[in-house]
Amino acid sequence: MIAPVFAAAAAFNLVCSIAFTSGDLSKSLAPGATSPIPSKRVYHIDLDAGRYCTEPCASTNALYAVSPKQIVFKAEERGDLDDTLEVVDRETGELLDRLRMFPMVLMYTGKCEAGPFTGLPAPKF
Repeated sequence: MIAPVFAAAAAFNLVCSIAFTSGDLSKSLAPGATSPIPSKRVYHIDLDAGRYCTEPCASTNALYAVSPKQIVFKAEERGDLDDTLEVVDRETGELLDRLRMFPMVLMYTGKCEAGPFTGLPAPKF
């Protein structure tokens, strides 16, 4: 008999190493400034509650969408080359946090790893 496959944890932290890049879309996506020092971002995620926060976790936000392939934190399209997208690939751990406001683009890209869940802020009432 084959052992059952256990579902992924419903609450966890994602610890992401990220780098920042900016560029000018009107110049064929020519890159602009790139952060010389990678930084870290930590997401606290509760899939069952459909909520997340980023450290220091003063407040939570609703998850935009969750699938077996992706966790989408934000997705807003305002027009051609004007959007916001923040998503992590659940299979590769790749993170993309992009803000496009023609002609500029600001991006954080990185790699995330799951860690122990350290909680969401408690509601005040």
